[in-house]
Amino acid sequence: MHCLFPGSTFTTTTTTTFFLPSSQVSFSLSLSLSLSLKSV
Repeated sequence: MHCLFPGSTFTTTTTTTFFLPSSQVSFSLSLSLSLSLKSV
């Protein structure tokens, strides 16, 4: 049972490390898109 714990911790860390930058990228992409739409 205790061998599953490090695996789940690794998965959670990988998901968090991958999800946080991707959400920042999508936020900046939508921000630049709305700015370019405003300038048109």
